[in-house]
Amino acid sequence: MQPPQNRRPRKFQPKPERKSWDLVLIIRHEQTGTLISGRLRFNVDGEIFDAELGDSWCLPGGVEHAAEALEDSVVIEVFSPVREDYLP
Repeated sequence: MQPPQNRRPRKFQPKPERKSWDLVLIIRHEQTGTLISGRLRFNVDGEIFDAELGDSWCLPGGVEHAAEALEDSVVIEVFSPVREDYLP
């Protein structure tokens, strides 16, 4: 099984109606990711983290976070438990 690759264009935000630093609460899912190309800026529970090529992250479920693509980016992310909204 190959984890999905997500392409995020510059200025990507998960929901268009949100402002860039509104935090999102992911209640159930642990999220682990690796940045394959580009640059992302994370706001994790109020802390800012800039991710560059090769950086990885692991966010426990229930942590408020948001991400913004600073340039066109490709990430590989894995969620546990599986996010059914990402299934085909």
